Amino acid sequence: LEVLTGYGSESVSIAVTVEPGPPGVDVDESLAEPARSDPEPTAFDRAVDRCAAVTAVEPATLVVLALGAVAVGVAGLTTAMIGGPVATAGLGIVGGGVLVALFLLGQ
Repeated sequence: LEVLTGYGSESVSIAVTVEPGPPGVDVDESLAEPARSDPEPTAFDRAVDRCAAVTAVEPATLVVLALGAVAVGVAGLTTAMIGGPVATAGLGIVGGGVLVALFLLGQ
């Protein structure tokens, strides 16, 4: 190996010895693809599927509805504890946001 620096004004030669690596490992073809079975649905997945089948609403809409209910509940409790017009306006904003999200998912 020859290393040149300064556009060839200086050069150094280095002796390099390349040795072969260890031989490869033979893998049986039956191990090439793992045997995977379909995972069992969780209790949450089964509940969401049941609700979606009964209401004919997509699971994403159900999740947004549930999270929206939690958000409105937290905003309502905050409004009840703090009181005042600013807290009430916050409750209205949260409720409006949930309604807009449901409207957009319904389209």
